Amino acid sequence: MFLNLRDVSLCCVWIISVASFRVGVSERRIVAVRGRPAVLGCEFTPDPDLSSLVVTWQRQEDSQVVHSYYYQQDNLDRQSPEYHNRTKLYISELGKGNASLRINPVGPKDAGRYLCQVSNAKGTGNAQIELDYGALYSEPRFNIHVNSTTVTVQFETEGFPKPEVIWLG
Repeated sequence: MFLNLRDVSLCCVWIISVASFRVGVSERRIVAVRGRPAVLGCEFTPDPDLSSLVVTWQRQEDSQVVHSYYYQQDNLDRQSPEYHNRTKLYISELGKGNASLRINPVGPKDAGRYLCQVSNAKGTGNAQIELDYGALYSEPRFNIHVNSTTVTVQFETEGFPKPEVIWLG
């Protein structure tokens, strides 16, 4: 069998370029606050030609499609209804290798593992990020009402997870 040196070098260049493709997340875990936007960061090896770019965000636990981009536009036909009108990619940043996803507003059901999958002419890869959910607690309100026969003590606060109040006495 005779191999042409030009064929061998082309083969090796192709393997090297595919091997250099990378998808990653800057933080493996983020904490999102109730009612506020959360940005799930995802970076990839960019290619100036976006015609072959495919970006898909999915929930890892159940493979629900959170957001999809291909044919140089958002394609949300298969997007889970839970994310309808709540997600976006930073389209102007895709050419720079930024496939970060914004979810707004964040709710308790958004907690979980997400998979950022990216494919372009340079390769294919994925990375995982965990979204933890939390909420700010309101300042506790404490009222005492006294009349001639009873004393009423009232305490109120709210947040997520649901606050637990223990009366000691």
